[in-house]
Amino acid sequence: MRIIMLYGKAGKVKHAINTFHDMHLYGCKRTVKSFNAALKVLIQTRDLGAIEAILADGLFFMVEMEKLGIKPDVITYTTLITTSYQKNRCKIGSGLWNLMKIGIEPDEVTYNLVIKGFCQAGYLEMAKRVYSSLEGRSKHRPNVKIYQTIIHYLCKGGEYNLAYARCIDCMRKSSFPNVDTIHSLLQGLMRNGQLCKANMIMKLVRSRKPPFSSTQLDSLQSILSRK
Repeated sequence: MRIIMLYGKAGKVKHAINTFHDMHLYGCKRTVKSFNAALKVLIQTRDLGAIEAILADGLFFMVEMEKLGIKPDVITYTTLITTSYQKNRCKIGSGLWNLMKIGIEPDEVTYNLVIKGFCQAGYLEMAKRVYSSLEGRSKHRPNVKIYQTIIHYLCKGGEYNLAYARCIDCMRKSSFPNVDTIHSLLQGLMRNGQLCKANMIMKLVRSRKPPFSSTQLDSLQSILSRK
C-alpha cells in the first residue's frame, strides 16, 4: 500500500495502478486498504476521463471489487460518494449511498460527507432525509461537524426555523456551530421577526464553555439590536 501511495505522490498514476493489479504476482494479497490507496491515487489525478469512467460505472465498480475478493468498506464508499457529489453526479452518489447501507453501517464522517454533498449539489431535501435517518435509525448520532453542516446549509436555504431547532439541539448538547453560522441564523431569525428565538440562541451562546470571545459575543448581540 505504501508503494502505491508513493507512486501517487510522485505523479506516477499508471505505476500505482499497475502495482495494485500485480500485487498477487509477488505473493501480496490485494486488500481493501490497498484498493482504497489505488482509488485515492486515481481520484486525485487530473485525468478527468478516468474519474468520470469510475463514476459512470460506480455500481459496476463495486461488483468488480467483490470478484477480486475485496469487500468495499466505509472509506471506499466515502471516497466514491464524495467524488460523485463533487463532480455533480448525484444519482450515482445516491445509488452508492443506498448500496452501502445494505451491508455497512455508515459512520459520522460518511453521514457528514453525504449531507454536505447533497447540500452543495442543491438537494437540500435529500440532505434533510439523510439527517433524519441518522437521528431515527442509525446507532450513531449527529456530532458537531454534522450539526455545523446541516445548520449552515439550512440557513443558506432560508429554512431558519428548522436551522433554529437543530441549533438548539446542538447547543443543549454542549456543541456549538461556528460564529459565522450562528451569525447567519440570528440574522435570518431577526429578518423574520423572531426575536424570542434569537434571544434563546444568544442565551445558549453565552453559556458556552469555554466562552466565545467578548468581540464575538458583542458582534452577535448587536444583531438583536438592529432595527
